[in-house]
Amino acid sequence: IRPYPAAVAGTIESFTFDAKKRLATLVFEAAEGVTELVAPAGVYPAAPVVTVSAASACSRYEEATGRVFVRTTSVGKTTVTIAPE
Repeated sequence: IRPYPAAVAGTIESFTFDAKKRLATLVFEAAEGVTELVAPAGVYPAAPVVTVSAASACSRYEEATGRVFVRTTSVGKTTVTIAPE
């Protein structure tokens, strides 16, 4: 079980997951839209900490589905990190 990007608004540059640290990092060239990442409860039993590098983006975690949604409102390089609480 590991996190992964399910849908990306833009082009993925890289995606990494450090299993020991439970740290997922998605780097992508964003387009306007919504990016969806799966953050399984088996990896993140509590709500994860989500960080987004782009100032023109916002994120939310949906506990019921274990999904992270990132809305970008402009184009540009964006980094999303998901870490344990």
